[in-house]
Amino acid sequence: MKDNKIKPFTHLFLVAFAICCTLPILLMISLSFTSEKEYFETGVKLIPFMPTLDAYKTLFRYPQRILNAYGVTIFITIVGTSLNLFISSMIAYSLSRNSYRYRNIISFILYFTMLFSGGLVPFYILVTQYLHLKDNILVLILPGLGSPMTIFLLRTYFRSVPDTLFEAAKIDGASEFRMFLTILLPLSLPGLASVGLSLFLAYWNEWYNALLFIDKKELYPLQLMLQNISEWINQVRLMQTSGMGAAAGVNATALNVPTKGVQAATALIVAGPVLFIFLFFQKYFVSGITLGGVKE
Repeated sequence: MKDNKIKPFTHLFLVAFAICCTLPILLMISLSFTSEKEYFETGVKLIPFMPTLDAYKTLFRYPQRILNAYGVTIFITIVGTSLNLFISSMIAYSLSRNSYRYRNIISFILYFTMLFSGGLVPFYILVTQYLHLKDNILVLILPGLGSPMTIFLLRTYFRSVPDTLFEAAKIDGASEFRMFLTILLPLSLPGLASVGLSLFLAYWNEWYNALLFIDKKELYPLQLMLQNISEWINQVRLMQTSGMGAAAGVNATALNVPTKGVQAATALIVAGPVLFIFLFFQKYFVSGITLGGVKE
């Protein structure tokens, strides 16, 4: 009876929380359709008084930079997530097996790296002077491979798989790698999907390593491109006012370039694919959270 009295308040709180989470997205959508003049006069409103497509016209009139950033982000996300998940799962598989003699030592070494690091300056020197990854797309992938947090999460998931399956497969002559591929990975799909989604988001939102090591604009990922969108807008305005736009068939008086609107429209285009990916992996994500949390 007491739970029935609390339920309405719980539902009311969840609805209010959902509205608070949704409202910024709706305001960003509204801002992408707001003209520069209306923005400075009235600010951001949920429904613009005079909706305009100037922001999207600007983006699609000069699509080279955003398409190039999309290509870089898609490449590092797919390759980085796949490699990271495969390498981390192999390490986690070894650490989850009680028959592995050095599992405690390696676990301590991995955990130690979570507490202490060499620092930013040694990391920068290592990447640029010794690995020679400056202005190389691999610098957006390699530093994140085999992260300790990912390994420990997968190790917890893998420990929920009964050892009797591995013992039976070993009697039948299966190797460790075959047991890893044919037994462990299929049974750990919810956990792999949950961790894979986190890795996907981390690579999709990559900007820190790009800010440190990438100077070539053609190697900018989406997040770094979004951070420098104001510079790009100024370049577009300069093209229109200097006559270059007219030479390219752009009428400078027919196209306004709303700074805030372009920023909001770009943010929506950047975040759009992530929303669909999350909806696709949602069932695995929910089950993956609790996988391995209960010990028998």
